[in-house]
Amino acid sequence: MKIIVADSTDLVRAGMTGMIRSVPAIWDGSAAIVEAEDLDSLRKALSPKDARIVVVEAAMVEDSLTADLVSYVNHSSGVHWIILAQKVSRLVLLFVKEHPNFSLITKSSSREEICSCLRMAAKNEQLICNECLRQLIRLDDESRNASILTPAECMVLALLAQGLKVKDIAELQCRSKHTIRTHKRDIFSKLGVNTTVEAIMTAYKLGIINPPEQP
Repeated sequence: MKIIVADSTDLVRAGMTGMIRSVPAIWDGSAAIVEAEDLDSLRKALSPKDARIVVVEAAMVEDSLTADLVSYVNHSSGVHWIILAQKVSRLVLLFVKEHPNFSLITKSSSREEICSCLRMAAKNEQLICNECLRQLIRLDDESRNASILTPAECMVLALLAQGLKVKDIAELQCRSKHTIRTHKRDIFSKLGVNTTVEAIMTAYKLGIINPPEQP
């Protein structure tokens, strides 16, 4: 069995290699551990296709998750990938959610959590660390909250948040003022509010629209 540890930092590679050797479920002394310091050396380590576990830094692959590495993943069902992230991007979260042969941990995960992930990877079972699970739950909540309003209502609300009046929005969207007022009334009803300010603040809280960036 070959285990690949791919990370741009020597210390992280050394630490992960040490953890692998401390987990009897995957280390019996016969496994070969191959280190890779960049994407090119990772590609070389992946050929021939004899790896069982690949621990890879998120920053190294997140731009390639929809490119050549996906082809390798799709044709290597026996390989379990562990993405090791410093800061987890939305792309990586959603990718791992849809691919059970990927696990996800962070560089701040506890030793116990990382070792548990390694043991599960040996059985090709997915583990998503607690921190990443919380982020996935937030993404799911945002998605559900956004679906409360129709796309047209979200657009009207976003324009109201920019300070535009009903007349301005109607002219901008080439629609009647009656249509915009109807959208506004439906927004208030769905969000359970009575004023434009309440609607905007509720939408910020629920993640339906994004608040303006602070200067």
